[in-house]
This record gives sequence, structure tokens and C-alpha cells, in this order.
Amino acid sequence: FQAFWTDGQIPCTRTRNLLYSSSQNIKLVLYLQEHGIDADYNVYDFSEKRVINEAVHIPYPTGVYKRSEKLNKVVQLHKDFDFMFCFDSDAFFHESNFPDVLEKIKSLEKNDIQLFEMASLDDKTSQQVINGDDIDPFDNYRFSTFTIQDKSGTPLKGAFGGLGGVFLCCTDLLLKEPFNESFITWGDEDVEVLTRIKDNTEAKLIRNHDLFPFHLYHYRDMYNEDYITPMMRDDRWEADK
Repeated sequence: FQAFWTDGQIPCTRTRNLLYSSSQNIKLVLYLQEHGIDADYNVYDFSEKRVINEAVHIPYPTGVYKRSEKLNKVVQLHKDFDFMFCFDSDAFFHESNFPDVLEKIKSLEKNDIQLFEMASLDDKTSQQVINGDDIDPFDNYRFSTFTIQDKSGTPLKGAFGGLGGVFLCCTDLLLKEPFNESFITWGDEDVEVLTRIKDNTEAKLIRNHDLFPFHLYHYRDMYNEDYITPMMRDDRWEADK
């Protein structure tokens, strides 16, 4: 699934990105279905007014982040699924990687969590990809995440990241240890939930540094003081147990 909400910008790069990434993720789901995987796909539009006609619309006021609350609602709607594959609204796998994603899914066992780093594309490259220009996104990307910060794909020492942009998780784990709805602004909710899952369940974490989805450029409002409030920091989140 993909969870989406507009940031209120006009034009909205997040809307532009979702229209492209969802088309790619639908192709991925169809590929998985063709190869024997019982897979489904949904987009959840949490914008105040419906933006995506094909999406399930669950309205929130513009500017309200509450990612934890929103994702918990999606989990509850699909609690009978064995696994959930969550994609950032700007994220997608290149079609050449579909066979690799299939093998990851075939290898899943109960209590598995597959973590994926996103390879960021700049604004120009993102628009070229969306336009269908004859370019190879593998030639122009960078890592700038918590666990990987260079193109070599080498994770930072002691970092394990969180349930952020793209993850594949046993649904039971998210039912036992849901996202903490005390987080209402941007940041930390993804690491905090993964910490609890690591501490309180039999989860097996698998970090995929050989397979990564792309992340399309978008306007970032997370530096707005009204949007981000760091909270519940804990040094142990950065220690890989």
C-alpha cells in the first residue's frame, strides 16, 4: 500500500510523484500475481479533500502529519494479511528489480521485517523519469538516509534505521506493537516502533543493501517549526543489538 496526503503546495510534487509511483507499484503487484503471489494494492489518500480518485479517502486537515495514526488505520483495515508492504508515496522499484522483489517475498518467514533504503533522485532526474525520457535512473541517484549516506551503499556503523519509507513487515508484529500515536509531527516514529518491535517480539530484521527502491524528489516542509518537533529521543535507537 501507499499512504498519501498533499502538502498544500501548488503545484504539488507529492501528487505528481504518487501518480507515477503508484503506476509502477501496480505493475509490481501484477507481476507478483502472475508469479503466484497472493498480492493486493491500495492507495490511501489522507488529504483534506480527495486528490486521488482511485484511492481510499480518509480525510485529515491539511498540515496535520500524524503518520503513526494514519498507518495504524491502514494496518487495522488489512489485519488479515500475512505481510504488509508499505511504500512512501514517492517510492517505487524499477521494473528490472521486480524478479529480485519476488525472491525477497518468496523467502519470507513469519516475524520477518525487510528494510529497504531509498535511492534519492534529484528534481531534474525525477521529472525525466516521470516524463518517460530515455535515461537510466541507476546512473544518477544518491543515498541520504539515516543508515546509508553515500552511493557505495555502506551502512553507517551502529545504525539500523526504522519503519520509514519502504518496508515489508509481518502484519502480526504491527498489530502487537503498533506505531506510537504520541508522535504527531515529523520524525522518530519510524525508529521508535522498530525499537519496540526489536525489544518485545521475535522479529527478524533483514536489511537489504543490495536492492533499493527509488525516491522521487518532492518539496520538503519538514523544516517548518510547526511541522517537526523532535521528541522521545533515546541513544539506544542508534545501537544495533
